[in-house]
Amino acid sequence: MSSSPVDAQNNPSTAWPHFLAGFLGLVRTRIELFSVELQEEKIRAHQTLLLLVIAVVFLGITVLLITIFVLALFWDTYRLWAIISMTLIYASIGLLALWIMRCQWQNSPRAFAMTMGEFEKDITMFAARAQDSVDE
Repeated sequence: MSSSPVDAQNNPSTAWPHFLAGFLGLVRTRIELFSVELQEEKIRAHQTLLLLVIAVVFLGITVLLITIFVLALFWDTYRLWAIISMTLIYASIGLLALWIMRCQWQNSPRAFAMTMGEFEKDITMFAARAQDSVDE
């Protein structure tokens, strides 16, 4: 009485170790994918923050210098209009920047979308296999 490999795979006592090994391999792959995506998000966040700080510092200096120049230029004739105009221009630019940031935030891809997509595929695959085993 020799048992064939097919009989060993269909035997519930030997099928569980194969299933468990496959499942653990799948979980390991998904955890690795998650860690790669997490590292990418961390790098992207650091780069964005650094660029934001640089932009804020240098644009702040530029705005200050432009404001001083415009006020000096119109100080004798239209100083109030110059101050009001500069205030409205800066407020408009700031509101536009906030609006663009909000739009980008709303349209940005969901974090860890690839990992969640792979988990959804796994769930579908396991549900189909479970249904197949019930049907047999």
